[in-house]
Amino acid sequence: ENHSFGKKIATLQKQHGIISQVFCLGVLSQRLNRKLVFDRDTKQITNDPEANKMLCGLPPRKGWEQYYTI
Repeated sequence: ENHSFGKKIATLQKQHGIISQVFCLGVLSQRLNRKLVFDRDTKQITNDPEANKMLCGLPPRKGWEQYYTI
């Protein structure tokens, strides 16, 4: 039973991560007032270099790099 619960939690976390990405892309699109094309495989915006740079943000502080991987 606990194994099944763990799978459900992992699935929910994955879904929430995807929803968060979509939400952030929508906010970025609204901020720039442009349509953005996002490649899910490469996790890059393919039609707007400026917006693509904004996906990365500032580099993490030393010691926090492991928490900033996509």
